[in-house]
Amino acid sequence: KVLGLKHSKAKFDIAIIQIDVSEKKRPAIALADRIPLKGTSAVAFGAPLGLSFTASEGIVSAIRPSKELAEEMGIDVEGTWMQTTCPISPGNSGGPLTDRQGRVIGMNTMQLRVGQNLNFAVSVVDVIAAINEAPSKVEPLNPDQLKPYEKSIGRKGATDEIGTAKGQRLFAETKEIFLINA
Repeated sequence: KVLGLKHSKAKFDIAIIQIDVSEKKRPAIALADRIPLKGTSAVAFGAPLGLSFTASEGIVSAIRPSKELAEEMGIDVEGTWMQTTCPISPGNSGGPLTDRQGRVIGMNTMQLRVGQNLNFAVSVVDVIAAINEAPSKVEPLNPDQLKPYEKSIGRKGATDEIGTAKGQRLFAETKEIFLINA
């Protein structure tokens, strides 16, 4: 059960939420302490198109600063992004991108529909920064009060479902989350 929102960073596509873990302790996934090197083996976890508990493998293809994504792809984001060959589909967003030791190296965020294997995850350093910035106060999360965030996520085929009926439906239908050790 989601108790509320602790922190959000829209241009990083990060939201820190508080969940109820009082009934049953759940193991958390460890965070890597740095961005992996190009060529590192990676595994993306999520629920692509609603297919729960899916894992797909690949490598970290490149490390991209937001400035490069803005200049080359027209994507309006901030932070450091990992380009990966791990397939990421709708439903993977927010799931962990891990190394072979099971440490979170990024958070699956988007795919570009033009080209092949143009999948992106926000880096673990940006996730750690968001966790560290999150206040202890939790604001109740009411889906009716969520404000749409208008952003350009790219002129070359990426889609953004935030603020759309489809995006709200996908958020409401979330069946699994991944706990990150904060």
